[in-house]
Amino acid sequence: MIDNNINSSVGLHTFYADRILNITRNIDVTPIVWQDVWDEKVELPPGTIIQVWKDSSDNSAFGSWA
Repeated sequence: MIDNNINSSVGLHTFYADRILNITRNIDVTPIVWQDVWDEKVELPPGTIIQVWKDSSDNSAFGSWA
């Protein structure tokens, strides 16, 4: 985490998700992510499926899904 200037668990999750999604950009697959990745504002490739599993977002900018 120090080497990549990451100072939180959310930052670590965002870093990991971004790296995995970069792999999917180079192969012919449809990425599927949990809502947390969307809440953390990770840039998603077009066509990404987001599995919404909470009734609201952890990010106040998105509000409630219900």
